[in-house]
Amino acid sequence: MTSMHAIQIERVGDPSVLRPVVIERPTPAADEVLVRVTRIGLNFAETLQRAGTYPGPALTLPAVPGSEVVGTVAAVGANVRDIRVGARVAAPLFGAMRATGGYAEYVTLGAALITAIPDEVSDDDAVAVMLQGLVARVLLRETPVAARTVAITAAAGGVGSMLIQLARLDGARSITGLAGAPAKLHAVRTLGADRAISYRDAHWADQLSDATGREGPDVVFDSIGGTVARTLVSGLAVYGRFVSYGAASGQLLTVDEALMNALIFGCRSVSGFALHAFLNEHVVRRTLGELFGLLATGKLKPLIGGSYGFDAIADAHHALETGQTTGKLILRVE
Repeated sequence: MTSMHAIQIERVGDPSVLRPVVIERPTPAADEVLVRVTRIGLNFAETLQRAGTYPGPALTLPAVPGSEVVGTVAAVGANVRDIRVGARVAAPLFGAMRATGGYAEYVTLGAALITAIPDEVSDDDAVAVMLQGLVARVLLRETPVAARTVAITAAAGGVGSMLIQLARLDGARSITGLAGAPAKLHAVRTLGADRAISYRDAHWADQLSDATGREGPDVVFDSIGGTVARTLVSGLAVYGRFVSYGAASGQLLTVDEALMNALIFGCRSVSGFALHAFLNEHVVRRTLGELFGLLATGKLKPLIGGSYGFDAIADAHHALETGQTTGKLILRVE
């Protein structure tokens, strides 16, 4: 048996259930490639999967989590013709709670989802824009922001930091980033937001209204949910749109009679977004190719909040689920 190191979950629970293991190295099927992983992207959703609270299918344990990797091609399947061994590539692992998910030295991936990484783009930067960049870019395709006022929650996070930069490139009239700690507010300004507002300020909603000339934002991208989301929906501009793509607070937006009236009489709309509904090989390759092109030309700069080794995976998960992170966290494979 050819073995490899990985991080495995045998039972759901707190970060201590993430255990280093030695397991069998996977072999690529005919239409797959085997990738020697160098960098792994860490995501908040994986902390929910680990804890057993992810609102998706039940896990089959033991499992190796991990939803996105960057590395070099170590072997190709019999039917793969256009990918060479040694190429630097990136790929998301959809449905990644499987026997050989991304927290591993080697993964097998469908060749159709592999995207080449330009020489000008580092492994760190490539993995930092993968899933978060896909979410942000597709969100903005579905909800154009040119000449509109935009508000973004969790603006110093992985998706938020991408949304600020991409919305600016798309021609947003103004961008307000909402975050918590002072360091995160500084990051929001550095990324290019016109204003940075803290949820911790009791008058944050008034500040957001002031930032939009008392009209409210035209578009809100929200991943917090709960009372923050309710306040933002109530403060939308006439014909404004609120887009929910997560609920980090643990509470989804509840639309009662009062909020429904605010939507009707303000001609406002609420929509949901889940990346998996848009994903196919064409979207993945086209979008990652666009993001990598922006990285290569310096028009997009990922915000990387930390880099961890396998031995510190529990610390990384703890930081993610307690809101201590700014930007993207990366797991190194050394």
